[in-house]
Amino acid sequence: TYGAMSVSGNVGTRRKFGPALPGGIMAPYANCYRCVYEKKYPECNFHCINVLDRVIASSSSGDVGAVITEPYQGGAGFIFPPEGWLKQLETWAKDRGYILIVDEVQSSFGRTGKIFAIDHENVKPQMICLGKGIGSGIPSSALCGEQQIFSAMNPGEMSSTTGGNPLSSAGSLAVLDIMRDEQIPENSEAQGKYLKERLLGLMKKYTFLDDVRGSGLVIGLEITEGDKEKTPAKNTMKNIINAAAENGLLLGSVGLFGNVIRIAPPLIINRNEIDIAVDILDRAMHQVNDKLLI
Repeated sequence: TYGAMSVSGNVGTRRKFGPALPGGIMAPYANCYRCVYEKKYPECNFHCINVLDRVIASSSSGDVGAVITEPYQGGAGFIFPPEGWLKQLETWAKDRGYILIVDEVQSSFGRTGKIFAIDHENVKPQMICLGKGIGSGIPSSALCGEQQIFSAMNPGEMSSTTGGNPLSSAGSLAVLDIMRDEQIPENSEAQGKYLKERLLGLMKKYTFLDDVRGSGLVIGLEITEGDKEKTPAKNTMKNIINAAAENGLLLGSVGLFGNVIRIAPPLIINRNEIDIAVDILDRAMHQVNDKLLI
């Protein structure tokens, strides 16, 4: 757990966990909504990847072993990179001889409309970190990698007390069967498209809803003051969540600024349930909007 907290790119996650693991450096994620380089995509030609060589040259010893990333950032605000970014990062790492490690703990097992989020761009990393959805309620995690990587270790070097737990293993295998037999990723993709369309409709009604982003059944709603500076409106977001709860809809929040509404319903959700949820969210936003106009 300490290792995961130390690798996190969010200070709120790392707070009070001591210093970060040695030997790691951070680089800004591809956030086109709030680009730290103040560039515009696609004119920027993936500037955030092109600048990585400079980051390594100035912040490392030059002995880089691996690049670790997420297909989208979860706790930072459901930030999705532009199309082609992950594939470009794969090419960049391969050209330099770096191992590419993708953290799919949150994004895998149908959440984005595919079993793995990397499937959207046919990315093939050397290692994948899995968790959460792999057990769907049963605590489970897994580390998958190419044989050439694991063969460098002796038997037992990655063993642990609960490694290969029979209950977790059986649960994970059952999840895979259900994902296939009940076409869970396909439902996530289809319902996610409909859900996103309805949420984009709300974006046209309320100025404080400044961005709707996501894939499949993982969508972030960025709440701002409605100004050109995209000023985060944390209190407005809280009021929306509270109003939704009073009307029977439970929502969460994420984001570096604490102003993004987290939309991540069960992958078995249907269109009727989506309509009920979005109608409640619409009423909640309407109530908050009326108070802002007073």
